[in-house]
Amino acid sequence: MPGTLVAGWTEGMLCVEDWAEVCCLELAERAAEAIRGLNHRTRGPDTLAGPAELYRLVAELVVLAGGLPQLLGQLDRWLHVEHEAGRFRSDDRADPGPMVRGAAGDLADAGATAHDLAHVLAAAQQRLSHLGAA
Repeated sequence: MPGTLVAGWTEGMLCVEDWAEVCCLELAERAAEAIRGLNHRTRGPDTLAGPAELYRLVAELVVLAGGLPQLLGQLDRWLHVEHEAGRFRSDDRADPGPMVRGAAGDLADAGATAHDLAHVLAAAQQRLSHLGAA
C-alpha cells in the first residue's frame, strides 16, 4: 500500500514514542480527522470484509471512548489550576469563576457520557464476538 511505513501505520500517523513531540492540539486534530475518515469510509455496503473486522473496529472505538473520561478529567484539573492561579479573565471583565465552573461541569458530564458510551460499545463488541461470516 502506498504510504505505508509498517503494517497498520501510514505516513502522518504517530506511534507512542512520538506523542511527546506533538502538541495536544495536533493530537486532538489527528483524532478528529481519524473519526472524519472513518465516517467517510464506512458509508458504503463494502465497508468491511465481515463481522470480524466490525468487531475489531468497535474494539478500537471502545478504547477511544474509554480514554475520554481520563482526558476530560485532566482538562478539568488544568482548568481549575489555571483559574486558581489567576491566569484567566472573562471577555466581559466579569469574574471568570462562573464560566470556569460551568465549563468544568460540562467536562464532567461529557466524561460521564463517554464512560457510558464505552460500556455500551463494549457490550456491542461482546455481541459481535459471536458472529461470523456466512
